[in-house]
Amino acid sequence: GDVIASIGSGLAASYRLDCRLHFGQRDPAHAERVQIHHGTRESPARVAWLGGRFWQLRLERPLVAAAGDRLVVRQIAPPDTLGGGVVLDPLPPKHGPGRELLLRLEALARGESPPVGDARRERAPGPPSAPAPVSALTQSALTLEQRLRQAQFEPPLDSELDPEDLASLRAAGRAVRVSRTLHYHPDVLAEVRTRARALGARSGGRLTLAQVRDELGTSRKFAQALLAHLDAERVTIRHGDVHCLRTTSSSRSAD
Repeated sequence: GDVIASIGSGLAASYRLDCRLHFGQRDPAHAERVQIHHGTRESPARVAWLGGRFWQLRLERPLVAAAGDRLVVRQIAPPDTLGGGVVLDPLPPKHGPGRELLLRLEALARGESPPVGDARRERAPGPPSAPAPVSALTQSALTLEQRLRQAQFEPPLDSELDPEDLASLRAAGRAVRVSRTLHYHPDVLAEVRTRARALGARSGGRLTLAQVRDELGTSRKFAQALLAHLDAERVTIRHGDVHCLRTTSSSRSAD
C-alpha cells in the first residue's frame, strides 16, 4: 500500500477525495460511514453528496490518490459492495455542494481544465453561491425555496419535501444541507453566521448550545444542527461543549 513518488509529482496523502461515483441498488445517505478501497489500501470514510454523481469522501485514514484513480465503495455492515468510481480531485478542501463546484467537477470528469477563475483555494467561510436564474428552476422548486426562507431556523424535515425540487435548489445554491435530515436557505444561514459572531463577541468568543438556542429562539435539535454546520464551515471550532469562534488567521493556519 505504500507509494513511491518523485519530488514534485504532486502526490500527497489526503483525508478527502472529490469523486464521481456510481452505485447499484441504493445511494448511501449523506454522512453515511462506508469503506473505501483504493489500490491495496482501504479506509473508512463518510460520504458527502455534492450533486449529480459527485461525492466527497471524508476519510478516517489518509490515502495517496491521483486524479483518474479507481476506487470501490463498500458497505461496512453487513459487508457489501455499494458501487465505485473515479477520483477527480485528490486534494480538495472540505466543502458542500454548489453550482460553481459542480461546473468544476463536470469539467474534470470530461478530462477538461476547470473553468477559468475556479481555483481550488479555500474561501472565507460564509458567502453563499450565486443564485441560478429563475428560469432554471420549476415553479414547485421556487415555492419550496420560499418555504425554506420563511421557515428560518426551523425548516421542515427532508422527508416532508419533494426530493427532486430539493436537489434542484441544492444544485442552484438555494438550499444547503446542514444535517442528514435538514436543509436551510442560504440567506437564513448567513443570518445565523452573523448572529453567532455577534453572540460570540458578547461572550468572549465562546458559544454554547444553550446560548445559540436562546439567541435564535429555536429548539435544541435545530441549534445543535446549526452549531455543527458552523463547525464544518470553520466559523467555529468545538472544544468539548463549547464552540469557539475562529479568527481569520487561525482559519488559515488550520488549513
